[in-house]
Amino acid sequence: MPAFDASVAALGYRYPVPQLVHRLKFHGDLGVARLLGVVLAERVKSKYGDDLPDLIVPVPLHARRLARRGFNQSIEIARVVSRELNVPFSTAGASRTKNTEPQRTLPLAERRRNVRKGFVAATTRTARSIALLDDVMTTGATLDALAGAFKHLDNPQVHCWVCARA
Repeated sequence: MPAFDASVAALGYRYPVPQLVHRLKFHGDLGVARLLGVVLAERVKSKYGDDLPDLIVPVPLHARRLARRGFNQSIEIARVVSRELNVPFSTAGASRTKNTEPQRTLPLAERRRNVRKGFVAATTRTARSIALLDDVMTTGATLDALAGAFKHLDNPQVHCWVCARA
């Protein structure tokens, strides 16, 4: 059973979504982040109405990967979703403590082990519910590990919002 309470995906991971995500992550096309953010915000609005979580927490990158890429795609998407939904987001909500292998390079069976104990969550005492935001969910291992860190700390209600689900 996952550590998160609910999840929402805006899109399925099929053409043209993989190509768009690739342009965002590996070519720095931030226009794609704006597009995906608007689409995700619309999907969230249709599911939640006005009963939204108190805080959006983008999935963090490890400092080395962030330095190499130059930006965190989840933060760029969260900026848009935050503005569209009028829900604050925090980049200080969590940090990645392990410089793990990219999940996309691993067999499905190894993904959960790869991210285990890979995150530290900051307190969410002022937030009764949070939404973790990521670009793509494949197995859910990354979001489950991060949700577990929050549940262990303060036990808020944890939602996972993703642009696409494979």
